[in-house]
Amino acid sequence: MAVKRKLKEEHIQIMEIIADNMPKELTDNLMITEPAYPTLVELVEKGLKDPDLSKEKKAKLQAIKDLGTLEQTVDVVDPKIEKKIDKYWQTEINKQIKLGYLPPLPNLKQKYDRKKSKKRGNDTSSNK
Repeated sequence: MAVKRKLKEEHIQIMEIIADNMPKELTDNLMITEPAYPTLVELVEKGLKDPDLSKEKKAKLQAIKDLGTLEQTVDVVDPKIEKKIDKYWQTEINKQIKLGYLPPLPNLKQKYDRKKSKKRGNDTSSNK
């Protein structure tokens, strides 16, 4: 669950500057192209090379291969680059917090613990 907090205009501008200054090699290499059906391609190729498979079945597999559907590709996020981008954001945000340009991030664990104890009826934050 996301913390609902309205950002001030200057905070939004700082975040935009951080985004604009992201290294180009990260944004350019974020997406990679992979085969859409690698397992099916492998199985069809294996079936076509199988000497025990009947000619009719091989003809059907060849027809499937000739359609070109198995050669389709999809663009996916490169997990290595994604981690580098996350690290970049964390580093830059922490720098801006230390410099005083961004407010400190809320302590989510402390908030979660407080909510949990309120549900149990053990609210330690209120004076009784």
